[in-house]
Amino acid sequence: MGEKLESEKRWHSETLLKLNEAEDSLSQQGNKSADVDTANSDVALLQDKLSSKNSEIAQLAAEKEELQQQMSEPLADKSDSLQEEVTELKGQSEESQIAEASQSTDKKFTSI
Repeated sequence: MGEKLESEKRWHSETLLKLNEAEDSLSQQGNKSADVDTANSDVALLQDKLSSKNSEIAQLAAEKEELQQQMSEPLADKSDSLQEEVTELKGQSEESQIAEASQSTDKKFTSI
């Protein structure tokens, strides 16, 4: 009978030890699961921030492009305007030279 009691005590102790180990393992798994949930939440927040920053970057790039176009348009308009003015002045200069040559020719014929 003493041996049977000792055997039952040993079995009870071993079973209790296995139960404690199983509870510890389950607790660790629960902690790991909570850590994974926290990490997933952190990842989702970082993805939202990244998406927001990418949107800001795209908006700033569009604004930059628009400003560059606005800056280049006046220069192109001024360049066209100046080119027209130069062409007009050349035409006036040629007309003036023709008129002077004509007057000079007229004077020569008149003096003859």
